[in-house]
Amino acid sequence: PPSGRSALRMQAWVDDPQSAPSVVEQPLIWITSSPVPVRQGQIVRVHAWVHVPRPIGGSSDGLLVFDSTGGPDLGDRVRLTQGWRDLTLYRAVPQNGELTVTFALTGIGEAWGDDLAVSLLDPEPVRAP
Repeated sequence: PPSGRSALRMQAWVDDPQSAPSVVEQPLIWITSSPVPVRQGQIVRVHAWVHVPRPIGGSSDGLLVFDSTGGPDLGDRVRLTQGWRDLTLYRAVPQNGELTVTFALTGIGEAWGDDLAVSLLDPEPVRAP
């Protein structure tokens, strides 16, 4: 891992590689963070380190990392990395509530995540000149 001595490892496999599905319909592993309270108007920075050592089979999405504000459509799809890669998402919070971050392994293979951090920024209000 990039820091510390441990990281999240997600791995899915088939007993018989000859019978592996060509397409995996839904993510096989879905891990969601604890909720973080957010307020309308805040800017959220989601940062993590990810590692996908080999392409994920049965999926073009690989490791899908997304937040509850942007959803899977605005998430980052990590198909292959050369070692650990940093991943950053920025979001404007549309309404008060909670934000979670999800790591989804969308096929057969292995993916790692580490050092997930959610930072909140309260921008200065725009003032008329």
